[in-house]
Amino acid sequence: MVATYTAFLLSLEHSYPEPNQYLLLNAMAIGAMINFVYGYQYVRIQRSRRQLESRTNRLVTIASMVSHDLRNPLNVALGRAELVEEREGDVEGMGSLKQALRRIESLTEELLVIARGEPDEDDTATVSLESVAREAWQVVESPDIELTVRTDGRVTACPDKLHHLLENLFRNAIEHGETTGAIAVGALEGGEGFYVADDGRGIAPDLRESILSHGFTTSEEGTGLGLYIVEEIAEAHGWEIRVTESADGGARFEFADVEFER
Repeated sequence: MVATYTAFLLSLEHSYPEPNQYLLLNAMAIGAMINFVYGYQYVRIQRSRRQLESRTNRLVTIASMVSHDLRNPLNVALGRAELVEEREGDVEGMGSLKQALRRIESLTEELLVIARGEPDEDDTATVSLESVAREAWQVVESPDIELTVRTDGRVTACPDKLHHLLENLFRNAIEHGETTGAIAVGALEGGEGFYVADDGRGIAPDLRESILSHGFTTSEEGTGLGLYIVEEIAEAHGWEIRVTESADGGARFEFADVEFER
């Protein structure tokens, strides 16, 4: 474009341009400016993208290192706690110690979930929602609360991330939702996705948006990460998340726009 524009100017060196040539001259000048601005912005965008990718890769590396370095001492501590419990019986405080260690273990996994972000196609699979829900329930299982799965549907998702999503919802219902006896997983009407519901105290309408924000918690002991991770996982999969009230007056989390096979 610039070369053509220069050649055109040279052709006018010893003559007066016609009106239509003035228009062409202006058009070529504007075109050259647009190309220059576009090229400059493109270079800036590409540089920013590379910098962002580099920072993301460093974050994933750091998260993986932290998770790896914590996992070994955690496994040792959990193994010793279980050994003491087997030999000595229900030693005072041993249950709380195991629970705390399990929570640290869960937090290290959540750190990796946040760092890795959107799942690759190679990470996704079509899995049984019930199977993943049962596996997640084993991590947080409470003797006084029953999990009911009301669907045999299959979900296309990253199995690990789906596991963490369900685990965090179950944990939130038990630890913060004051669930009294039941947690349910089922399919949404129309087959657009699935839901997780409990029979606890529910979530006030004015908190249903902010409760998914990073750092938001209604408990002094909470980290504000659990439901934030739920939203991050849903967003990474392209799912819409809705917070509403369950039939029993508790909390109900709905996930729509899901690849769901009933």
